[in-house]
Amino acid sequence: MADSLEVPMIETENREETMGDRMRIVRSYLKLNQKEFAEKLGIYPSRVSEMEKGAMQVPANVIMQIGKLGFDLNWFVLGHTKNDDVIKLVDDNVALFKIVNDLKKMDGRDLKFITDVISSFKKNYHK
Repeated sequence: MADSLEVPMIETENREETMGDRMRIVRSYLKLNQKEFAEKLGIYPSRVSEMEKGAMQVPANVIMQIGKLGFDLNWFVLGHTKNDDVIKLVDDNVALFKIVNDLKKMDGRDLKFITDVISSFKKNYHK
């Protein structure tokens, strides 16, 4: 994926964003058509269309697959996240958001190593 993908915003005109809207955002972020996205999720392409339109609820197995793709399930299911401050910091820089997601999966030793590398980089290259 490119270094600076933009997550497309969905125009919801006077209504709350739905899980179907967020499903479309995920699919657009991954740059997949409905058929490709359905294959990734293990469902029929027509189901993707129905879920995105709100004609069908998103089943638990699809929600879990979206989580396995690295998306925050609080955001996907509820429309907000425990990490809203991080989202504001990251803004629309999806590459940085992906890095934050990867960091959340690391253990303490790995995080210490990454912190040391960043500190060294800042010290030597960004004076």
